[in-house]
Amino acid sequence: MRLVSVVVAVGVVTASVIAIAAASTGDATPQRLDAKIITAGNGKIALVDPASSWLISVNPDGSGRRLLARCGRSFTACVIRAFAWSPNGRRLLFFRASGLRTYSSYSLYVVEADGHNVRRLVSCGHCGLIVGSRAAWSPNGSSIAFSATNGLFVVDVNGGLARRLTRGLDFDPAWSPNGSKIVFSRGDSLYAVNPDGSALTKLTSVGRHAADPAWSPDGKQLTFDGPDQIYVVDADGSHQRLLLDGSRGSGPGTPSWSPDGTRILFFNTPGTPGAFTAEVWVMKPDGTDQRRLYHSGCCVGSWFPPIWSPNGKSIAISADSAGGVLVMNSDGTDGRTLSRRPSDIAWQPIR
Repeated sequence: MRLVSVVVAVGVVTASVIAIAAASTGDATPQRLDAKIITAGNGKIALVDPASSWLISVNPDGSGRRLLARCGRSFTACVIRAFAWSPNGRRLLFFRASGLRTYSSYSLYVVEADGHNVRRLVSCGHCGLIVGSRAAWSPNGSSIAFSATNGLFVVDVNGGLARRLTRGLDFDPAWSPNGSKIVFSRGDSLYAVNPDGSALTKLTSVGRHAADPAWSPDGKQLTFDGPDQIYVVDADGSHQRLLLDGSRGSGPGTPSWSPDGTRILFFNTPGTPGAFTAEVWVMKPDGTDQRRLYHSGCCVGSWFPPIWSPNGKSIAISADSAGGVLVMNSDGTDGRTLSRRPSDIAWQPIR
């Protein structure tokens, strides 16, 4: 499953095929969402339009479009990707690469939620592209962990040099809820390290490739994907369990916990090479009560991991075979189109 998402990440970057509905692309205005989808705790959804190199935010009903970041007119190429809201929803991090050497000239930026004060924190080379890796906020919002080709780093949001934590092809950092550990992927294993780079510990291994680690809200467990598999493991690396096992290239993958910790959301692409479809499922943390929330027609090419709303009452999914970005209730009902084409997505918490 990870292979599919890597191909998508690179393909989206190189082809620049994503466009946001009702932006500068000429797409029709998105349908309005039912009012019950817009509930307390949920802010705007961030999306990116590579056609215009705009990072925007929009309300879940399609209204309130706001420009957050763009590239200067002098740049011959520009890519914005892998963005995430801070825990309090007041800032957004993103990677941006500009110029002729786009694929090796990424920098990490932050911007205020209203689009003001775009700041570059660090220039980091391939950091925005490596294996589709994302960056992670510390729970208090003061620091960001990110991957580069030569290790894992942490940078202070208020300024300062990036600090190296590890050396190697390390990616997908995930900060524990209490801020004491950063878990990341290295080859077929998950590792944990303290935010100061000490106490590097191997947690688990799946034999081929481990990726997309996600902490349970209480910090007691992690879920992650292997080669078309989903696992759960205790925070200390014990009691590793295989929850789902799929056929090669079909998923499942990219698991994430609901805010209340009672469900795991994941993406699936059943089918055969050249004829995969897009599905979104939920299950309990023990692998039971598996329910399919969405199924698209053939064939999925570009897709991004599905996400929970901050209050857990809604989800957003993104795939070309789904018709773009969809927002729906967490039981799969009342789905509405937010964007006519797929995009990376991040949902702002309001606290």
